[in-house]
Amino acid sequence: MSHKRAKAAVIDALLSQGGFGSRPARPVPPQEITFSQSEEIAEHHDEVKRRLIAGNQNSKKNLTPVAGERQDIGIIQIIHRNVPVIDTLDVLLELDLSHHHRVFIPTHLLTIWPLHDRQLAGIPDVTDIMESLRTEGQEEPCKVRLNRNTKTVEIVAGFRRFQAISNINNMYLLADLYDDHQLNDKNAWIEMTRENNLDRKKPIPIFAQVESDRRALESGVFKNLSELSLAAGKAENWARQNRNLYEQLPEELRPFISIESLSSLSASMYRKLGRIFNINNEIKTQRIQKVIEQAEILFADKSKFPMNALERLFEVTANNRIRDFSTRYIRVRRDHNGNVNIALPSSVSEQQLKSIIRLLDEKIQSVINPEKK
Repeated sequence: MSHKRAKAAVIDALLSQGGFGSRPARPVPPQEITFSQSEEIAEHHDEVKRRLIAGNQNSKKNLTPVAGERQDIGIIQIIHRNVPVIDTLDVLLELDLSHHHRVFIPTHLLTIWPLHDRQLAGIPDVTDIMESLRTEGQEEPCKVRLNRNTKTVEIVAGFRRFQAISNINNMYLLADLYDDHQLNDKNAWIEMTRENNLDRKKPIPIFAQVESDRRALESGVFKNLSELSLAAGKAENWARQNRNLYEQLPEELRPFISIESLSSLSASMYRKLGRIFNINNEIKTQRIQKVIEQAEILFADKSKFPMNALERLFEVTANNRIRDFSTRYIRVRRDHNGNVNIALPSSVSEQQLKSIIRLLDEKIQSVINPEKK
């Protein structure tokens, strides 16, 4: 066995130890594996593959030959050459899925899981991974499940890889296939969410996460937002904080905003929206109406949210500069209702405070109502 083949088999064996549904195995530190050990692992790996293929071929319908024997499914890395290839739904329905199978499958047989959060954010930009998939192949498998009730195969994890490979001619998706009893809705949601939370470069937009959480609750996958947050591996109030952020955007404005524009909203931008609209109902209504009147201009660019334009429209930036009037002894700020608050040091005595208030009151009257002098 060549050194390259042995090394590839070792990598595949180590990778197969992690993830949902994997068989437990004793982890082997890579630095302790010698070349002779790697040959043994590779030979064991080959034997496991042969048994899997033989077991599948004993079913009513035989699988299409393994990937290494096909020239029409895109580039095949050496560690995936013994993975079976499935071409039809009938073959999938005949499989014994008491344990998961790693397979190559054409993308036209796949559908998106109805509770998937990535689809809520529109078609993702996958240009960053398409070239490597086309030239080097797919290293990490996606997770899919066979829904026997609807006779569909659903994408659970690996949504961006699925979208990228769908755009490449004659390339099949590498996937770990589960039965819907193994990967029920709760487990599927956990797999989907935890994978997405690891994707720092392409995180799920807050609005899509909030909508996904709402659907999960309505479908009975989770009892409440606290249970959902913990299942995602987050703090108990994580989902509730996301919902509170999204609610800073008035519901009346949402129909005017594109999905691409919503996707560009960060947590800090939602907080800025709170400073603009989280005020008394009369002013909030006036501001919402003003935005609706100018919506065609404000939301003309569908690719990003017009945060700066809204701040200029309501002079929020100018209001924030009020704090610059603070001095060594006095702190000045404006609250959400537009009132200016002045904070004095705690060392000021009651008599001093009384004098300061009298002086301020007289000064305010002379500035606001100069005719009453």
